[in-house]
Amino acid sequence: MRSQTDRIETQIMNCVYNEMKDKGLQYKKAIKNYESFLISENLLLDGSAQSYLTTIQKIASDRDFDYYPSKPFMDFVTLEEHEIKRTKCNNFPKSGKLALFHQAIDSITKSGYSEADAIAQVFLSVLSIDDFELDYYKLKTFALLIWIRTGEGMENEPVKELPKIYDSNSVIEIYLDAKGQPFVNENKISLEKLSGLIYKYMENKKAESAIIIKTDKSVSYKNYIQIQKAVADEILYLREKLSVEMYNIPFKNLSKEQKEELKNIYPMNVYEQ
Repeated sequence: MRSQTDRIETQIMNCVYNEMKDKGLQYKKAIKNYESFLISENLLLDGSAQSYLTTIQKIASDRDFDYYPSKPFMDFVTLEEHEIKRTKCNNFPKSGKLALFHQAIDSITKSGYSEADAIAQVFLSVLSIDDFELDYYKLKTFALLIWIRTGEGMENEPVKELPKIYDSNSVIEIYLDAKGQPFVNENKISLEKLSGLIYKYMENKKAESAIIIKTDKSVSYKNYIQIQKAVADEILYLREKLSVEMYNIPFKNLSKEQKEELKNIYPMNVYEQ
C-alpha cells in the first residue's frame, strides 16, 4: 500500500506549498484555523478524519441539509492570489483515486443535478476515511460546505473563458489593482457601489450579461475573492428574489428544473482575463 506521502494528492499540495514564498507556512496555518472555525460552528466535531467523513455522510443523507459556514475558507487566506491560482501544480497528471474523484465530480455536474447531497455521495463513493487526513480533500470539503450556500461549482474549477466574440459595450469590466482597489470601466468604485451596480446590471441584462474580472498579478487573493463574492452575492440574491416571486418559496426548496430555470435567467457569466 502506498503511504500518504507518496500519493499524487500530497505531491500536488507539496508543489503548491513550494510555489509560495513561505513554502506554504501561512496556507497550512489557514487550513488549521478554518478547521477550528468549522468546529466552533458545529460543522465538524473535531479535526479528525472521522469527523470530516461524518460531516460528508450527514450532507449525503439529508437533501435539505442547509448548514453552512458563515465565512468561506478564502476569508482565512492572506497569500497573494497568483501564488495560489496560477501555479504549475495544476498540470500534475491525475491518476488512481484522484482521477476517479474528478471523473465522478465531472459526471455528476454534467448530469444537471449538482446539489450538495449528490456531490457528497460522490465523496463517499470514492473516498475513505484515510483520504480526509490529506489537505487536498480537506480543501474539497471546505468547498462543498460553501457550495451548500451558493449552489455553484466547487472551488478551484476553471474560470469560464470569455467568448471570442462579444459586445464590449454591454459588459461590465472590473479591474482590481495591486492594492485591491476596484475599478469599473476604468472608473474607481467602492465595494458597496460595485454591489449596487452589479445588481442593476444583472436585473437588466439577465442571460445576456457578461462580467469580466481583471487583476493585477500581485493583488491579494483575499481581495480577489472579495470582488468575486460581491458579484456572486448579487446574482444569488436576484435568484432568491425571483424564486419567491415566481414560486413563493426559497431558492433552496425549488426542484432541480426550477433551479435551472432561474439559473438560466440569472447566470453566473463571470469571466477572468
